[in-house]
Amino acid sequence: MSSGYAKRGNQAPARESSRSHDSLGHIEFVGAVIDITERKAAEERIREKDAELQQILDLTPQLIAVYGPGRERLYINRIDLITSAYS
Repeated sequence: MSSGYAKRGNQAPARESSRSHDSLGHIEFVGAVIDITERKAAEERIREKDAELQQILDLTPQLIAVYGPGRERLYINRIDLITSAYS
């Protein structure tokens, strides 16, 4: 990932892809630069919501745990962690 200039002229995060090859003695170049500003903003919103959810779960007074199909613990909230550490 790099940065480039958006249509508005400001610098923006970008994903680039390019390819060049020799075809019958001629060099061809194909490339694209894609503005990923919206994707980066969406990723940031997801991180913020994830942190908010994490805080809600940690402050919930009920014991909350999530287990995987093999009974492995995937998540445990803070109160469950404190309770299980002393039992």
